[in-house]
Amino acid sequence: MKLANNKCQHSRIGLSRAIRPADYYVSDVKLPTFLNVRDLGVLIDSHLTFRDHINSIVSRGHLRSMQIWRCFYVKMLVFYVKLLQHMSDRWLNIVFQYGPQ
Repeated sequence: MKLANNKCQHSRIGLSRAIRPADYYVSDVKLPTFLNVRDLGVLIDSHLTFRDHINSIVSRGHLRSMQIWRCFYVKMLVFYVKLLQHMSDRWLNIVFQYGPQ
């Protein structure tokens, strides 16, 4: 069976620190060692905590909510500008029509 060497990686999972981690080879190519690995969309670190996975989900959620907020903010800003223009036009019309009397 052929493996894609550029898609293979190695991660040591455990609580203790090894003095010298082992090197793994596939077809005489050394596999790179990573502290965080994404497998099926889940980020897992070498201590089996999901802190990085949770942080990535929270940051993406924050990004989406800020994009939605910006959308509403711009629409509300345009609404208030149009409202102020309309009110100032009406006020000026009233002043010019009834002011000289």
